[in-house]
Amino acid sequence: TKGFNVLTKWYLRDWEPLWYQYAFHQALQPNTTFLAGIAAGKTTSVAASYFIDCITIPYFRALNTSVTSKQAELPFEMLMGWIEGNEKVEHLIDDVTLRPYPIIKFKNFSEYAFRTAGKDARFIRGQEFDRINYDEAGLDFFGETIKVLRGRLRGVRPDGTRRMTRLDVITSPTDTMWLRGRIDRGWKENPEANLRDYLSFRFETYMNEHLTRRTISL
Repeated sequence: TKGFNVLTKWYLRDWEPLWYQYAFHQALQPNTTFLAGIAAGKTTSVAASYFIDCITIPYFRALNTSVTSKQAELPFEMLMGWIEGNEKVEHLIDDVTLRPYPIIKFKNFSEYAFRTAGKDARFIRGQEFDRINYDEAGLDFFGETIKVLRGRLRGVRPDGTRRMTRLDVITSPTDTMWLRGRIDRGWKENPEANLRDYLSFRFETYMNEHLTRRTISL
């Protein structure tokens, strides 16, 4: 209902999204690419967006993955700062497990997992998700992982509703060929764009209004 900013302000300690973080959450395309510089708010965007989907959609299954476990777990660390001691949120959480990888389980049966993809997403096979974020995907130079992840977005939830099937790619700029092609398909100025299925964002560090000029210059 386009109320992402209202929900984050209430549940996430008065946090309000920047305009492009709002647009990222509300995107209707099943494939988004978020290309941004350091400290542009990529991780925050993912953590907040996926969390709101989990608390508002029963049986929602979300995954944050990356080429390393540390990178995959960054949104988890951010979310725990919003969750712990927050009475508006804690009653929505059923359990938080750390092994073998972090998982937040919600009272409405939604789950948000954070784990490394492994080589060509070998650790992600055999599961179904509503939404997957492939973090720092530009470090994957072969593009096989993205194909496997797309195959994990399918099926219906236990309550009979269809899964969202949205694949997000979040990364700093690299010269990876498969990533370049994905960006072009979601870029309206590109003659081969497919804006029904793809949407690409490109943001600079200075566009993050929460940073001071001194912080950026340093």
